[in-house]
Amino acid sequence: MAFQNIKRVIAFLFTTNLSEAAVLVTCLALGFPLPLLGVHIVWMNMVTASPAVLSLSLEPRHPWVLTDRPRPLKAGLISVEVRLLMVVLLSVMLVGTLGLFALKLEMDGIEGARTLAFTSLVIFELFNAVNCRSLGEPLAKVGLFTNKYLVGGIAAALALQLLAVYHPAMQALFSTVPLTWADWLALGLVAPWIIVAAELQKRFLANRHRAALPVAG
Repeated sequence: MAFQNIKRVIAFLFTTNLSEAAVLVTCLALGFPLPLLGVHIVWMNMVTASPAVLSLSLEPRHPWVLTDRPRPLKAGLISVEVRLLMVVLLSVMLVGTLGLFALKLEMDGIEGARTLAFTSLVIFELFNAVNCRSLGEPLAKVGLFTNKYLVGGIAAALALQLLAVYHPAMQALFSTVPLTWADWLALGLVAPWIIVAAELQKRFLANRHRAALPVAG
């Protein structure tokens, strides 16, 4: 179980950290202003990600673990299937964040666009923590609320992000401005696609694995 939890934490950290880098590099390549400030990156990596990392490290044992084949001694922490899943998740986070940033930049200017990009990556980060609870099985099989630590961690991280966006002292620190209801609606329409993409990827890999099995008889 400890090995699986380490894999979950590594997959989460790699995906979220690489998505932040990908957003910055893509914006520079496209000639956009920087969508994130250094303080935003520190906040995401050290504050809002911390409850998710701790919660994933405490993920309870899944029922099918005892029936799985023993892992090879030379098995790596990140399999090919998990790497493919991470590419899909990173792509969704990149496209979703850039789309929201570009739209907000045109409508409201750089401060609003940076605030929305900053918050969208945090929300993607929290959804991604849910994805990383299971790197192969669908969430319906795992159960959405079976890790009570993650539920509390997501609530704590979201509360901290709301402070960063709406509290005057935090606004001064992070150069944020209040998001509108339309911004939150856009986030609500875009961010859940990271779970949809992950579930489709897991189903595709499961179907391919079953198709590769020899037919009995």
